[in-house]
Amino acid sequence: MMESGDYVDPRIQGRPRLNKPPLIYWLQSASARALTHNAAWMRDQAAPRIGPTASRAKLYAGEMVNRVVYKAVQIHGSQGYSRESDVERMYRDARVITIYEGTSEIQRLIIARDLLRASGEASPRNSLGVDTTQRVSG
Repeated sequence: MMESGDYVDPRIQGRPRLNKPPLIYWLQSASARALTHNAAWMRDQAAPRIGPTASRAKLYAGEMVNRVVYKAVQIHGSQGYSRESDVERMYRDARVITIYEGTSEIQRLIIARDLLRASGEASPRNSLGVDTTQRVSG
């Protein structure tokens, strides 16, 4: 968002400078950082089930960065899609974040399974009737 503030400032006359990103982006960034640090702390403590916590951190951070960079591209307009623009590179990088180590949909499934397990409603069978608790040896 700092890139966008630097881009917009010279183009707006008679308005206050946009030299700081809005508070909401700062709060979202701090929340993503806190979720990530919590998952790392749980890993350091050798917690038995870190997967759902890591999935929450990855899902939130990935979705948040995509929202923020999308707004930056919108601010830059057609310049935001140009290969010479830093915002275009950030946009490409942000889109890939939701794919690394499992898509956002997979992260949501992991979180949902954990919530169902915590409520006692989890079924060991998936929607196709396949038992998901058995491991396949290979």
